[in-house]
Amino acid sequence: MIKILFLFLLFLLTRKIQSLQELEYREESTIGILKINFPLRTGLNSKALEDIDNILNKINTIKIRSLIIDTTFDASKLNSVDKETQELIDSYIKYGKETKQNVEISPFPGFLPVKGFLVLVNGEVVKQVITGDNNIYSNPDIEEMIKMTRKEAIKFSEKGNYVMRKIETFPIPVIFIAGLSCRGTCLQLALSCDIRISSDKADFGLPEVSYGVMPGFGGTQRLARILGTGMAKQLIYTGGYLESKEALKYGLVNAIFPSDKLLDEAKKIAENIGKNSLYAIKNSKKAINDGLQENIDKAILIEEKLFGDCFETQEQKVNMENFLKKHK
Repeated sequence: MIKILFLFLLFLLTRKIQSLQELEYREESTIGILKINFPLRTGLNSKALEDIDNILNKINTIKIRSLIIDTTFDASKLNSVDKETQELIDSYIKYGKETKQNVEISPFPGFLPVKGFLVLVNGEVVKQVITGDNNIYSNPDIEEMIKMTRKEAIKFSEKGNYVMRKIETFPIPVIFIAGLSCRGTCLQLALSCDIRISSDKADFGLPEVSYGVMPGFGGTQRLARILGTGMAKQLIYTGGYLESKEALKYGLVNAIFPSDKLLDEAKKIAENIGKNSLYAIKNSKKAINDGLQENIDKAILIEEKLFGDCFETQEQKVNMENFLKKHK
């Protein structure tokens, strides 16, 4: 299907993105939302990792009960290489909103360098525009890595692992939204999160071996723990990918929703989390993460201690009293 064929290159036009903050953080009640305003298919370089780290440091995890990392990318934020193509993009996006149809803009052709756009309405190609611009493609993490020595590569991996581990052990639950292609560093970011939801257009993979390297931000470890070693090795060794339905089948994502509903669904999950004891959730997360590193006997001991710690909080007393009163 032509729609799936071109998802591999969807939204690679990073040098033509309009001027806007690459990372934005906002709060809605007890929910924090970290919006990544560039196509994550292009990778995370050192600056992006540092920016994410800085945002995490500023989040008040007492006030904020859940963090959503939103990687959906709006095609309306793309600039074309010429006026005619930009007008075409704008007109089709406007048409989609007015008629409530799903309009997508995809780079064309299915190989590099990108030389134009396909316009899809409800998954069907309705327009092809050739631009002739061969200088659109950019991949920040590869551009940075290609110049690295062995020592510099290890430092880069350490920085990536530090940020991913920080997300994985963050005191509050982290929900990841995958809008489109979720590969390479994007998938490694997703694997660090507690809950992953995706659109039906998303796909997931670690193609690093095709660049002559391997996943370096914990991807080899987390993917094997989630999918099992067999499927993880197949994906990593081949540089292949799973479509959203396959990712759901293997437990890589928790649920699939239409693209325009993803953020609302993530907020619903966050709101349900926010109704419960923050301390109990924090301890539950720690018990799961720490217990997975141990055999079952040691893992149970970790759980017992964290379970007992909950009884030193006022929340436990109030919530249990309220539960009894409600049922009486």
